[in-house]
Amino acid sequence: MIAKSLGLIRRARKIQAKQRPGQMMHVSFVLQGDRVISYGLNDRRKTHPQSPAKYRTIHSELAAVLNIPLTFSNTIGKKYQLANLGDIAEKLTIVNVRLNKQGQSMLAKPCKTCEKWLVEMGFKEVFWSIDGE
Repeated sequence: MIAKSLGLIRRARKIQAKQRPGQMMHVSFVLQGDRVISYGLNDRRKTHPQSPAKYRTIHSELAAVLNIPLTFSNTIGKKYQLANLGDIAEKLTIVNVRLNKQGQSMLAKPCKTCEKWLVEMGFKEVFWSIDGE
């Protein structure tokens, strides 16, 4: 529900149309409050550092965190310098959206490795799309 209420499914569809037309897509958004500060897509050309899968990928959660700008401002203008993500991760939210080839939302719960990694990084809120949201 949070993905739909924040317009993230619509935004994911725009990303899909531009970057992955006609393909299934998994995108993760990093939010500060209700503002997107970063997003990332699954990338099959790169290797997820802990993936036991035969076809390794960088998962969208990791890509989104790696794409967080080094400096960003909160809603009242306070600037954050990303010296240590762990210091601010608890103030950020991850939202996963998965779209099928037709742009319909699907279940996008993080894999066990990403779930564990996000908890270790200090993220307190992780949400995901569900089928037909």
